[in-house]
Amino acid sequence: MFDALTLISLSMVLVGLAAVASTRNVVKVILGLQAMSLGGLLLLSYAFSESGLLARDVVLLLSVVTAVVEVSTVTAVLLYWFRLRTLDTRAAGG
Repeated sequence: MFDALTLISLSMVLVGLAAVASTRNVVKVILGLQAMSLGGLLLLSYAFSESGLLARDVVLLLSVVTAVVEVSTVTAVLLYWFRLRTLDTRAAGG
């Protein structure tokens, strides 16, 4: 039914979702979001490889997407820290 790559990518998405739901630390939340996005990218790369795209095209696309996600993540953590001087998500509520 499912092959190993699909199970690995779905487990990455589930582990990321569990990390986001179980912590208040912004860094851990963002790491969970990263795991979810990498699981999704793994599924996307698998779908592209099954459709006949060249491997270099898939690698280039995933490299660009991963770089954008990483820069956005670091920016979000820094802005949160400079604004609130904490990484606890309850501090944003007031």
